[in-house]
Amino acid sequence: MKKRMMLGFIVLFALALFTLDPGRANAFSKHGPIYVFVDGKEPVLRNDPIIKNGTTMIELRPVFEMLGMEVHWDQKTNVISGTKDKLTIKLKINDKTAYVNGKKVILSQVPTVLNGRTLVPLRFVAEASGKKVFWDGKTRIIIINEGKFTDVDFTFSKKNLNKDLLEDLCNGKLGPFHASQTGKSLAEIANMYGFPDARHDGTPESDDIPFMTYGDYLLYYSGGPGHDYLHFPVVRSIHIMLPKSTTNQDIINVFGNNYEFEDGMYLQMVYKFNKYNVYVQTNGEKESDHPYFLTVGEPYWN
Repeated sequence: MKKRMMLGFIVLFALALFTLDPGRANAFSKHGPIYVFVDGKEPVLRNDPIIKNGTTMIELRPVFEMLGMEVHWDQKTNVISGTKDKLTIKLKINDKTAYVNGKKVILSQVPTVLNGRTLVPLRFVAEASGKKVFWDGKTRIIIINEGKFTDVDFTFSKKNLNKDLLEDLCNGKLGPFHASQTGKSLAEIANMYGFPDARHDGTPESDDIPFMTYGDYLLYYSGGPGHDYLHFPVVRSIHIMLPKSTTNQDIINVFGNNYEFEDGMYLQMVYKFNKYNVYVQTNGEKESDHPYFLTVGEPYWN
């Protein structure tokens, strides 16, 4: 029991360090890729976006095609063009002059070639096609869409720990989120809710799981296997971060005594309600001990 309690406190300390301090979490996003989400999808890129003298450069073809444009390349003139309906955009390698429906536009950086792919200023391409571009330097995320996001409340306090919450959880709902959103891409989540408050890319050598936070909600995510674990990320699990003053007894007062302790990577109080299970990660089995996460559905991210 003492060993398990010590493990619980270590886990609690680590989670408090990395998940409850957005500044700390943002510091860990600097080594990861710049995410580009276009209308809830992530373009397939050979080169990660780069920032050149303050301008974000991205591969032209994947973004053009994701915006519904046909791409043409004239090898003789080094001119790249994208067309859609009545819109035509033309750019030339190593030339700051571009054209939108024949109108001259001066680019902030010249289009260039990297690893056989043409990189162009992202903001120009998106805005010239009629989209809006949003950049968040803290989380290194770019969102390109129509500029509409769902306005919701991401706060959670002890007053929210009530019978209404229990009813929502039985239906798989966690505040603005739903258990069914696990498996969705971060591109879809960001397209719906906008930028997260913090991003932590994890450290695969120490099994730290990448996550993002929206207010008091935490979303674990992961991408491909191996070194691609940050690319094309999908949500693995969604959690409510409970107020620090919450005790196991507070949970029992709302959810009842019909729970079991499950001791694995984390110690958890497990409630089985209807279609969805409710998992409450806690640092001990006493009523006075403190739970810190509440999850609906499968609690693990793999």
